[in-house]
Amino acid sequence: MLETLLAVYVLIMHVFTKIGKYILSPLAHTVAFTTAIILVLTAIGFWYGYRLLVWLAKQVYKTFSSKPPLPAPELTASTE
Repeated sequence: MLETLLAVYVLIMHVFTKIGKYILSPLAHTVAFTTAIILVLTAIGFWYGYRLLVWLAKQVYKTFSSKPPLPAPELTASTE
């Protein structure tokens, strides 16, 4: 996770230096670092949200695809 955070931070700072000479600006570093944290946390949230949806879908499928149990013999009506 730290490697991803650092990579996003470096990429954003690279974009800032292409736009202008903001490399020495503390505001540029703050914006880049905050944006990197938000992007990484969003990606983690999407991943775990996706895993949760898959788990819920499996539970629903398992619940509705199982056959209902057969009734006990003493509960069935006799034909006599």
